[in-house]
Amino acid sequence: MTIKILIFTIISLSSFAQNNWIYDEKEDRMIDKKIFYAYCESVPENGGKSYTLIIKYAPIKSTDPSYGSIYEYDNSVYLNCNGCVFESSIFESNSLDIRFDTNEPIKWGYSGAKGSYEAVFLSNEKRLIKRLKNSKRVLVKIFIYGQGYKVIEFNVEGLKWNDL
Repeated sequence: MTIKILIFTIISLSSFAQNNWIYDEKEDRMIDKKIFYAYCESVPENGGKSYTLIIKYAPIKSTDPSYGSIYEYDNSVYLNCNGCVFESSIFESNSLDIRFDTNEPIKWGYSGAKGSYEAVFLSNEKRLIKRLKNSKRVLVKIFIYGQGYKVIEFNVEGLKWNDL
């Protein structure tokens, strides 16, 4: 009996340690539809801020008025930091550097969030999610007001995300 409990505990702790993502779902009570989230916290800095990479799958109202109130689901991926000011322009395209595992860094487009400087929405969501699912580590280099360019590390291994 003791051996079985010990083996179960080791297996449980091993599974928990590799899960870098937290999953959640909430209901939009105005339209009775669910919104799905996946959160990945950055690797802690020495006394610095923590950053969150968030994937959101939410209903978006159809823009075709002939459909009435029909909702389609779509993904969004964004980077968030409480107390930070991400630099973004509404007049020019914004880009950051992103590195998947040991691959070369690439430029990735983003846009600022309406009403908040603490979040930026990353472009090409489906492509980004696919890359995240196939990666273990991601580095993001972005300009933060008052801090300059910052490299943020995420352990993204184990992402389980499907368009529902």
